[in-house]
Amino acid sequence: MKVLGQKLRKDLNKVKNALPELTSEQVKEFVQTKEIMINGIKIVEEDLQVIRYFKDANSHYETNNDKDVLILLDVQVYQDLQEEGCAREIVNRVQRLRKKVEKDNIFIYLK
Repeated sequence: MKVLGQKLRKDLNKVKNALPELTSEQVKEFVQTKEIMINGIKIVEEDLQVIRYFKDANSHYETNNDKDVLILLDVQVYQDLQEEGCAREIVNRVQRLRKKVEKDNIFIYLK
């Protein structure tokens, strides 16, 4: 809004209030043509950024976007993956301890 405010000055509120009223078709056209008329004011690609999102009240997805890409990450905790993560953590800690013991020239034998 800061950059757009410097460009539009008093017309910023007209554009800001009209943005929620845009239809999906208008947004798609803006993405393709790189310009749109909002309340008689020409807005170009440098003035406006389209952010895609996914909204669902019952969803277990986190979203992020990078220009034309929408990323959905499943954040639901699955029991088998949680157990695998725990096993990997134990193996990692044992390996680090082995490395430290070998570095200090201390030998431990497990039966």
